[in-house]
Amino acid sequence: MASTTLTDPQWADTTVLSGDLAAAIGELKAKRGGELQVHGSGALTRWLLQNELVDEINLVVCPWSSARARGYSRQRPGPSA
Repeated sequence: MASTTLTDPQWADTTVLSGDLAAAIGELKAKRGGELQVHGSGALTRWLLQNELVDEINLVVCPWSSARARGYSRQRPGPSA
């Protein structure tokens, strides 16, 4: 768990990292089954890339549009004759 505020996680198999984060992440990756995942943190992903701690990236794109997005929230008339 990478967190700036959490100190005592309640989830099973969770480790809160502190101190030299690059070294701690390297140690976690070296352990058997040491796959680490990042969900939704661009800042953490950039930091991991800058510290050469990323081996593989699987990017999942989920299309989304706001109900307020122009042209998506209402039917548009077809082409005029």
